Amino acid sequence: MSIRALHYVFKIGDRKASYDFFTKVLQMKVLRHEEFEEGCAASCNGPYNGKWSKTMVGYGPEDDHFVIELTYNYEIGSYRLGNDYMGIFIESDELHKSIEGRPDARKLPCGKLQVLFPS
Repeated sequence: MSIRALHYVFKIGDRKASYDFFTKVLQMKVLRHEEFEEGCAASCNGPYNGKWSKTMVGYGPEDDHFVIELTYNYEIGSYRLGNDYMGIFIESDELHKSIEGRPDARKLPCGKLQVLFPS
């Protein structure tokens, strides 16, 4: 039996901007979307009790790919940014080429490109 990380959760305040970033900029696919009328007993959506949704995005099926979960709480417009997550590192020549010409892309000293999440 092998053990692997399944996904990472980002709480998002602007669903459209987040979807656009992950699907258009990072070229991930929406794998599934679920809507919930009330908070999760296991605090899946954080310490909130209202309506929320989660959308799984990634480059392949959840069964054998690491994916990103975008958690959206309808009553929350934004979150205070912390310092607990520094970035996602994706290795793809095709993605590198598509991001290279973007005005918001920055080349790092190591030769990799950085593009910042909008929200």
